[in-house]
Amino acid sequence: MRAVIGKRALERTAASSRTVSRFETEILAQDENIEALATLNSAWVSKAVAPSLAKKVILDIASSESPIHENQEGSAYNGFFESTCYHLLFCFNNYGDCEGVELRLGNVHSADGWREFLEPIVKRYEEMDKKLYLRGDAAFASPDIYEYLEGKGILHAIRLKANNNLYREIDHLITRPVGRPSRKPKVFFHAFSYWAALWKKSRRVIAKVEWHQGELLPRIGFIVTNMTSSPEAVVHFYNRRGTCEQDIKEGKHALAWTRLSCSRFSSNQVRLALFVLAYNLGNFMRRFALPKEVSHWSLSSIQLKLLKIGAKIISHSRMTGLIKDGRPTMLSISTSRAEGRRPMRKLYVGIDLGCKTCAGAVRDSRGKLLETCGFPTSAENLINFVGKQEGEARVLIEECELAGWVYRTLLPHAKSVEVSDPRHNAWIARGKRKSDPIDAAKLAELLRGGFYRAVYHPGDEEMANLKIAVQHYDQMTRTTTRLQNQIKARFRQQGIMTTGKGVYGASGRQKAISMVKSEAIAEMLRQDFRLLDHAQKERAGASRLVTKLSGGLPVIKRLKRIPGVGTISACRFVAYVANPHRFNTKGLVSFSRLAVVKKESGDSIVCGEHLSREGNGAMKALSRTVFNGAMRTTRINGIRDYYLRSLSRTKNETHARLNTQRKILAVMNAVWRDETEYRDNVVTGNGAKRPL
Repeated sequence: MRAVIGKRALERTAASSRTVSRFETEILAQDENIEALATLNSAWVSKAVAPSLAKKVILDIASSESPIHENQEGSAYNGFFESTCYHLLFCFNNYGDCEGVELRLGNVHSADGWREFLEPIVKRYEEMDKKLYLRGDAAFASPDIYEYLEGKGILHAIRLKANNNLYREIDHLITRPVGRPSRKPKVFFHAFSYWAALWKKSRRVIAKVEWHQGELLPRIGFIVTNMTSSPEAVVHFYNRRGTCEQDIKEGKHALAWTRLSCSRFSSNQVRLALFVLAYNLGNFMRRFALPKEVSHWSLSSIQLKLLKIGAKIISHSRMTGLIKDGRPTMLSISTSRAEGRRPMRKLYVGIDLGCKTCAGAVRDSRGKLLETCGFPTSAENLINFVGKQEGEARVLIEECELAGWVYRTLLPHAKSVEVSDPRHNAWIARGKRKSDPIDAAKLAELLRGGFYRAVYHPGDEEMANLKIAVQHYDQMTRTTTRLQNQIKARFRQQGIMTTGKGVYGASGRQKAISMVKSEAIAEMLRQDFRLLDHAQKERAGASRLVTKLSGGLPVIKRLKRIPGVGTISACRFVAYVANPHRFNTKGLVSFSRLAVVKKESGDSIVCGEHLSREGNGAMKALSRTVFNGAMRTTRINGIRDYYLRSLSRTKNETHARLNTQRKILAVMNAVWRDETEYRDNVVTGNGAKRPL
């Protein structure tokens, strides 16, 4: 689902189930947030109904029960449902959208709170200039409701409870028809004016009498209405109210929206509001996206036959289809089913980056080259070039020093932004014709066909800055190591053998330099030592900068509790992985150059098993550093225990060490992903074996 939401959702840390639960029951349960959820649902429904050319909207109002589980706040025994429950009030329109829902105490009347519930819905449609109709069962046969609807000019058909006065009006229809009963029911209609004791005026009532074969008494129903249509038409209009009951039942089966298990009343209000939003999303999909052949599917069928199937989604310019078992399925989802809406065309944009100028090219879904141009390199020009495209722009650039900045700059202004590895773009590198516009056009074609290898870039500015700081620290470390090796090499050139790190200290270097016979070489060594001192000072500053930038990340503290993991190791892991949901277990191992690979051709082995050379070497070095640190600790820890077990199993120190390095990376990712604390049984048990 994170991939469905969008690429930026994959780059951020997902909340755990406990965090989501607290967000639902504590944050969303506040009064203003509950009201905001209802407002959001109203906005969705209004946007879905607005494009329709129909001038009328039919509202169905009904109540239903929600069985409780144990002692929940606000629950009470309801005599009609004969159970302890919550009493829900629903309103649906003729498109199947849920206009709203109200969670009420279990012992209230079915029509309790109808005015506060119905008025916002009516007001919304008055602003849309839609003619309203309303249908309801006998629970809503109240004079107050009649007067409100008639005052608003809303046509209604509401079932009326039978009484002796109503029976006297249809006395001539209650007598059994003469002759042998037919197999087909005999139906009679009658319209008359009726004035109840609590009414301020008389109203039109429609009676329906049905005689069925084998039944002694007729089936009788009364409907009060202000519609002027024929009695048959009014009854037919009212009978279609059954779709509302089906919608409620569909929500119960597909979403279980009447199973509210929270103990607090406000938390159950939030959960019910979220259920309604989910129901409407499914109904919008059924209305606007599914083809006519399957638009009658229930939400349960959509879940089982569309959302829970293993298939590949293939997108074209106007249609999106499913490939299952290597064959196209019967289902094709049209992108232009929304009423009155033209589909946005897909555009593929390739940008060849340069320090001074950039070249851009645009292709459509058929591969036709629509535009090529050049412009000076700046954020404003990049945004203008992508933003002026009339359609869903997907952008591809090549990895370079500018790639991270351009990626974060264009991400809010394009459908997607991808960075490709130029080492795998042989079509561009080995092309006979080379120019920036040609390279941009080739990038657009590679994006259209998906013929590129993506390079991951974090969309978060904070994470990107941390990665740059870690890379700077690693570069300073390499510089320091290079200078140290260079100093020892100069001493060896003079026949002076130095071991250990003592030669880099103040007394050690003076003693070693005094053994050099040539004054020129001695001066060179003094310069090298000055460079080393400066590099070590800058390396310490880079370390402090990394620590400062990682101060706002709580995952760093959790990672440091793992044996052998220090501040720099934790920061390096977070910076290079960037997103704990980015890899599964095998992907993380491959990314860290710890995967075992081999090359085969036919029945012959071209290259035997060896560690992969593709990926990030810093991750492999990190895992080795953590392993060495964990092995140096005096107390027994999970990492050391895992290594000893692996050693007893493999009888090979190298294999045992590599297995432990893989486990270290898996545990670090699991601690970050699940927001949990480190425990030794996570390493020695099965805590980090599930997919990351």
